[in-house]
Amino acid sequence: SIGLSPGEQLAVGWISNYRSPESTFCTGTLITSRIVITAKHCTEQREADTMSFGLGVEPTEAVAVFDIVRKDEHPLVDVAMLFLAQDAVDALNEANRGMSGVQTTVIPISANRHTLAGPDKEQLIGRTVEVTGYGETQDPQKSGRYFARVVLSEIDEEFVVVDGNGDAGLCFGDSGGPVITANLRGKPVILGVEHGGDDTCSGRDYLVRLDQIRDWVDNGLRSVWVENPVG
Repeated sequence: SIGLSPGEQLAVGWISNYRSPESTFCTGTLITSRIVITAKHCTEQREADTMSFGLGVEPTEAVAVFDIVRKDEHPLVDVAMLFLAQDAVDALNEANRGMSGVQTTVIPISANRHTLAGPDKEQLIGRTVEVTGYGETQDPQKSGRYFARVVLSEIDEEFVVVDGNGDAGLCFGDSGGPVITANLRGKPVILGVEHGGDDTCSGRDYLVRLDQIRDWVDNGLRSVWVENPVG
């Protein structure tokens, strides 16, 4: 396992209709304290202010829920960024103030910026990586956020392809969820965002590569920095 800390695990959240966690329809991940990355097919038919982003293992027991002030959908590939009304890290730190016991913090997970090519690409093929989301699980009694370990089987021009080999994988509701691995420094990075896959929920899944759109991601990061220069 890539051993995500509890704060990093918390960075993976759900997208629902406005302030109604029971209507969760997709998964997204904080790449900074104000930006969530997800799939464009999750957001295309919706206005930003009709959605919320929530944190916590179970949507019905949210640690925090955030309003979304705008969205940016990539013109060509199935990726979107959602911009939160407040800083998620600050909001959780504020909620902890004056509370004794276990403090809940969230640690965003960076989008991979390193081009997946050459020897680096070869090293990744066959590696066990983690996928996660709030979609259906093979056990209908279970719900909430699940992490699954799958094998990275292929990298093409647009997608990172993972294979659950009949054991595990992404499922309905996991769209927009991340595939995560450790970079050369041992820090977790998001290689791609769930686009779609095998409807058995344990076969091949296709996740849009983030390294191929890093200029677009950077523009989103810059726009937030300009609006909130302290962050």
